[in-house]
Amino acid sequence: MLPSTLTSVARLITQTLERRGVDGHALLRDLGLDPARMQDPNARYPFSAMTRLWLAAVDTTGDACLGLDVGRRFHPTNLHGIGFAWLASDTLVDAFQRLVRFFRVATTASEAALETHADHYAFRLRPVGQAIQAAPAAMDATAAVLHALCTTSYGHTFRPLRIELPHERPAAPCAQSFAEQLRSEVVFDAESFVFCVDRTTAELLLPTGNAELAHANERVLIDYLADLDRHAVAAQVKARLVDTLPAGTVTEHDMANSLNLSVRSLQRKLSDEQTSYKRLLDDTRRELAMNHLGNSRLTINEITYLLGFSDPSNFTRAFRRWQGESPSTYRNRQLG
Repeated sequence: MLPSTLTSVARLITQTLERRGVDGHALLRDLGLDPARMQDPNARYPFSAMTRLWLAAVDTTGDACLGLDVGRRFHPTNLHGIGFAWLASDTLVDAFQRLVRFFRVATTASEAALETHADHYAFRLRPVGQAIQAAPAAMDATAAVLHALCTTSYGHTFRPLRIELPHERPAAPCAQSFAEQLRSEVVFDAESFVFCVDRTTAELLLPTGNAELAHANERVLIDYLADLDRHAVAAQVKARLVDTLPAGTVTEHDMANSLNLSVRSLQRKLSDEQTSYKRLLDDTRRELAMNHLGNSRLTINEITYLLGFSDPSNFTRAFRRWQGESPSTYRNRQLG
């Protein structure tokens, strides 16, 4: 399955950008992402596109500490049922163990592990398979989110033992922000992401623990992962289409090869998910077209090729079928 991430992460990024006077929705559309999907708590974006969003956000703001600011705006609801299950956990160890079990809900691009040492616990993240390393700002936001979750459960006296980040040390003003916000020793250029908590702190029984609520939220998370896996092939096809359509038409045979499947196997799997390659291609093009047409910087010809159409007339015919009007008429109405 192609790696993906909850769209709620993108919502945090766009909210942070908009507080700085940057049009976050326009940035999403530039990257081929539908901003409307951020309103669906179950929706996901391709991890590759999310990485591009993180990099573009940092580049647009010129702020190497943007990830910390995004993490500062975090709320437990941004992590689906994981946030509620965490808050109902008996101890921080219990909370981290739940996070490890259900980390795929947040993103399928990294695998989580909780290591037990003589004097501390270490929560570690590594890329899954051939997945690329997360953007530096994404790692920074993850550290800030974990700090916020621990502080909410444990109290304002919480301090991590150590945090390791797999990216180079930022310039002095930004580096100081890490120490001040995370209240911890921060190690840069690390092998992987690590968030360490001493054992005494991690094993302390928390007054907010509620096993019944924790298990109820686990049920929600289990059902979500089951649904995610059930729609795995369709999600992979749509994610690959978003990445490959700008290079030209992607045939069903091309898609099957990219997924290491025969065309017949691809057709069977998509049929099991009550869809087809033709429908997914059409739906993806339609969603991207609506997003791109909201961006006045792109011409109709440019949008034509971004959607993999060979000729503007083909795009216009398809758009009339989708919306009952031409792309230019639709754009003029949307942009006023």
